[in-house]
Amino acid sequence: MPKAPENWAAGSGWPSATVRRPHCRPGQRPRPLLHTPARLPLGRCASRQPDLDPNPHRSSDPRITKPTVLFLCQHNAGRSQLGAALLEILADDRYTVTSAGLSPADAVNPSIAATVAELGLDISARIPRAVTVEELQTADIVIAMKPGLKLPVTPAREFLEWAFPDPTDWSVENVRPLRASVEKQITELLLNR
Repeated sequence: MPKAPENWAAGSGWPSATVRRPHCRPGQRPRPLLHTPARLPLGRCASRQPDLDPNPHRSSDPRITKPTVLFLCQHNAGRSQLGAALLEILADDRYTVTSAGLSPADAVNPSIAATVAELGLDISARIPRAVTVEELQTADIVIAMKPGLKLPVTPAREFLEWAFPDPTDWSVENVRPLRASVEKQITELLLNR
């Protein structure tokens, strides 16, 4: 029976903690193995600590790993507020969500606020605001809730244009189907990636 190499732990079938890894760069100091058969290291070099969390959005430092989603519409009073609120509710803190407009209104549309309140989130005190160039350049995903918006700059990363009607003078009963459509779009195109 052949003898096991010295660098293999007895009976484990896995290298001991000080195994030299020939695939590491020359001169690189080997580190202890941080894996078991079910949790293999990632990348070219096994001395790198593996990513133990399969969901990177649940990191201890959310500023680094949570993608930013920016919802846009003309006045930031209806569609963009609705989209941002629904993503906040549905995404379980996987995204940093903001909304803005090109020419902000004075207040959030009361019908939009009422339909979102039915889901348990109060957005009636939110103040519509203007989008900034910096936001367009740094957001991971920019979603225009109205096609053809004249943006000050082209978004630097992913840009989506969704076509939803303007609910400016709509009643709560008329906004509910819009809310369902926006929720479906968010689920299909953002959450099911």
